[in-house]
Amino acid sequence: MVSDLQRIGVEVWGQQDRIRLVHGFVRGKCDGKALGIPEAPSTPHLCEFKSSNDKGFKEIVKKGCKEAKPLHYTQCQIGMHAFGLSRCLYYVTNKNSDERYVERIHYDVEHCLRQLARAERIAFSDVPPARLSDNPEFFKCRFCRHKAVCFEGAQPRVTCRTCIHVQPEAGGDCHISCQRWSKPLSVEEQREACPAHLFNPHLIDGEQIDVDEGNEVITYRLRDGTIWRDGGGERQPSED
Repeated sequence: MVSDLQRIGVEVWGQQDRIRLVHGFVRGKCDGKALGIPEAPSTPHLCEFKSSNDKGFKEIVKKGCKEAKPLHYTQCQIGMHAFGLSRCLYYVTNKNSDERYVERIHYDVEHCLRQLARAERIAFSDVPPARLSDNPEFFKCRFCRHKAVCFEGAQPRVTCRTCIHVQPEAGGDCHISCQRWSKPLSVEEQREACPAHLFNPHLIDGEQIDVDEGNEVITYRLRDGTIWRDGGGERQPSED
């Protein structure tokens, strides 16, 4: 796709330049930047390259990026915002026929800032966001690896990200810390967790009925009526 652009005299650079927004919670890489697009040769464009099956490709051609692929549209907007660009070249290949679709997208500051604000609310909220659907047979839920947690009462994995002590931080390279041990957490530490782990009560499929702050134990009545006590393990922080 880059070669296609270069053959018509378009300069392409910056592939895999990093995007980092919302205190590091929104991250990604761009597919490139381009100068010399025939419709606006002096305007730098962000490049967003995609491939699609025939059905999805035809929908994009019919409806355009914003309506057919709102996720792609938001990626374009966030990329333009991150690099200070006002145009994006949305370039899609049909995986079945090798047909091409190209659309120039203008920067939509309102849409972009709304999505970034939404991401920030989710990152700093103690409450998980609403489910995509209340129907476990909804196609996106049916194949989700977290379906058992969301619909069947299974416990989530024990990591720092599921712990009541975790604290998102605004700014800095380490954007997750532990309130229990008053320390920043590396990604490895977050995966490992520690014996002081206590599940965020919003992740447990039951009613919180008691809290023993001295022994750091939270008691729940689960959906099936079982009484379950979370916590009370050995109190040692994980090693750096």
